[in-house]
Order: sequence, then structure tokens, then C-alpha cells
Amino acid sequence: MEDPSENYNLDDISRNSGLSQAKLQEGFKFLYARTVSEYIRHVRLEAARDLMNSTDLNISQIVYTIGFTSRSYFSKIFKEKYDMTPHEFKKQVVIVNTEDDDGNN
Repeated sequence: MEDPSENYNLDDISRNSGLSQAKLQEGFKFLYARTVSEYIRHVRLEAARDLMNSTDLNISQIVYTIGFTSRSYFSKIFKEKYDMTPHEFKKQVVIVNTEDDDGNN
């Protein structure tokens, strides 16, 4: 959660936890109802959403800041999670922030 851009992999997480990959995945899925990879992707997407809300970074900068290497893959999974493209989301944030600045809320 502290650094979503870090290049996490199951081998390292397994080794650091002292669990086999199978046990790690099994326990993680039991506790969090998702795989380790799904959880990492979830944290990264939330970090991206937060950056879109709080910074002026463009989408490409955000993609690399959170640890993805493919903007198209990021756009695909972002749309699956939030039902809009990153560009649509960012545009919506700009409109909301502009309205807040104008006092039209």
C-alpha cells in the first residue's frame, strides 16, 4: 500500500513471508477475497484515481508513477473498475474542481 509503483512479484512476496506461493495465495484469497495480483492491481488503480483527483499529472505520468508499464492495459482495467476511461474520469474531476472554484456547487 505504501508504494504501489514497486515491482511486486509472487516469488519475492512468498520468500519474504516464508510461505509457499500456493499457501500465500490461498491465505490471501481467504482473507481478502482476491488474489495477490488482483489486490496489487486494486491498490494501483485506487492510487491512480487519487492522483487524478489531487494532482495535475497527465495520465501517462500517472500510469508510470503507480508502476504500470502499459497505458493501454491501464486504461482497459481502469474502465473495467470505474466504468469510464481514465480520460473521462480526469475530465470529470476537472469539471468538478472548476465548479468548486467558481462556487457553483
